[in-house]
Amino acid sequence: MSPAGSSKGGGGDASKAVILIRILVGWFYLFEGIEKFMFSDMMAAGQFHKLGIPAPHAVAILVAALEILCGVAVLLGVETRWAAGALLVVNLCAIAATKVHLFRHKDIWTALHESRLELSLFFAIVFLMVAGGGAYAIENRR
Repeated sequence: MSPAGSSKGGGGDASKAVILIRILVGWFYLFEGIEKFMFSDMMAAGQFHKLGIPAPHAVAILVAALEILCGVAVLLGVETRWAAGALLVVNLCAIAATKVHLFRHKDIWTALHESRLELSLFFAIVFLMVAGGGAYAIENRR
C-alpha cells in the first residue's frame, strides 16, 4: 500500500472510506425518491408544477424512479460512476430549477446558505464519479 492509502485495487484506507460518501449520497437519493412517490403533491409533481416543469406528474415519476435506482446502486457500489453521473444530472437540474434565481436576486451569502445541501451533494457526487465505489463496492467483487 502506498503512503497515501492508494485506492488502486481497492486496498487502501482511502478506498475503504469511500463507503461513507456512498452512504451519504445513496441514502439521500433513495429516500428522496421514496418521498417523491409518497408525497407527490407536496414534494414532486406539486413542486414541479409550481416550478413550471412540463408534464409534472410524469417527470416526478421518472425522477423518483431514477433517484431510487441510482441511490440503491450507489449504496451497493454497483456501477457507481454511472449511477453518480445520473444523480449529478438530477442534482444540476434541481440547482437550476430552485437555486439559480437566488444567485441573481439575493446576496451571495443568502444564495450560498440556501444552496448548501445541493452544493455539498454536488461535490460528493463528483467525488464518487472520480473515485468509483471503493473497496467495499459490489462492482469490485466481479
